[in-house]
Amino acid sequence: MVLRVGRPKAGGSKLPAIAGFDWKFAELERLAEAPSVPLIARDAFVTEMAIKLNQTQIEVRALAREVEAAKRSIAEIREDTERNDRFASFQDNEGRARAQKLEEISRRFRTLKERVDAMSGNGKGDYHSFESLQALSKRVTEISALQRQFRDVTRKLKYCAGLFCGSVLLWLVTFLSS
Repeated sequence: MVLRVGRPKAGGSKLPAIAGFDWKFAELERLAEAPSVPLIARDAFVTEMAIKLNQTQIEVRALAREVEAAKRSIAEIREDTERNDRFASFQDNEGRARAQKLEEISRRFRTLKERVDAMSGNGKGDYHSFESLQALSKRVTEISALQRQFRDVTRKLKYCAGLFCGSVLLWLVTFLSS
């Protein structure tokens, strides 16, 4: 087989189109009129090496495509990992914030309980007297009943003071008119 490198014929080329390769400058085609010459060992070696080099180039291109695909896969995996790390840190921050809020609510509840105990006179070091919200609600109800009683007493006291002032005025009017 003899290969000739030269310009294509005017009739066009029968070679396939390959992206990125211009067949105008190098066209390979068989010469039908070439004499057959027995190949010597060197020519056979060169031919085999050319074939092997072509196969090696094809394998290198295939490996390069696989390497590019692997790089894209690694980049996607890296992005997923970074996204997962950001999400995990977000969840950790949310957990810490939730724990801080619960601690703040617990501290405020303890403070409220201490204030209620101090108002009711039960603050003699017994800080576990109201361990449930039901017990605390019962105590607040008792305090509000006591507050209503004070309001009633205040109203009655004002009524009695008004009656007394009215009777003193009536006495003064009758005393001065006589």
